[in-house]
Amino acid sequence: MKITMPQFWRELTEWQLDEIADLYLNADPADFSTAFQKMIFILLQSEPSSAERTKLYRILGKVSVEARQSMPIS
Repeated sequence: MKITMPQFWRELTEWQLDEIADLYLNADPADFSTAFQKMIFILLQSEPSSAERTKLYRILGKVSVEARQSMPIS
């Protein structure tokens, strides 16, 4: 499976921009690592569809248990 992520802000979808900006602006500084991890998950999805969530689950199936435990459900 080929994983592609945006390399520049202009490559983000409107949904990704909105979600990442909201997380960045409203994240608790004491727990920014959780918000940052959610940002990474958003980057791995191009939109909040079930197909994209399925793709994300496949990707996460290949990474550590810690990452899967804190995966956002959208």
